[in-house]
Amino acid sequence: MSTLTQYYDPPLKCFTFQGFQLAPTLEEYERLLGIPCDKSPPYLFKGHYPSWASVARLSKVSESKVLKLKKNHNGVEGILEAEEEGWLTFVDVYGLLVYGIMLFPQIERYVDLTAIDAFLGKRDRGKHPIVVVLANTYYTLDYCSKKNKKGSRC
Repeated sequence: MSTLTQYYDPPLKCFTFQGFQLAPTLEEYERLLGIPCDKSPPYLFKGHYPSWASVARLSKVSESKVLKLKKNHNGVEGILEAEEEGWLTFVDVYGLLVYGIMLFPQIERYVDLTAIDAFLGKRDRGKHPIVVVLANTYYTLDYCSKKNKKGSRC
């Protein structure tokens, strides 16, 4: 992927090679993630984050403990990564970390409410995250390109 990012063209929002342009599509992400788009509706952020009670149920801890653990990092609310016991909790926390670290990496060792909401959208409401992952790819490439002023190096 790092080799591919050097060909990213921010104004055109695609990868430009000699003689052609390449832009990731929903169908390609559908195949990459192994989630068929036609089997479930897309996850789209509705403008509100999950409650801290939902986060507590997900991580199998009391709401009061989650409220003590919650952080605000530069205006982004979330929770720090933590170790928990129990296999079911591990599976949910692992899923959260995949969303927070791989799909929506904004702050290191931190899972924000946007990632939590996308994870709950898939797990509890059966909505696929493909549209959001594709949009986040473009956002990340644009962000890195603007940050470095000449090319994408994250």
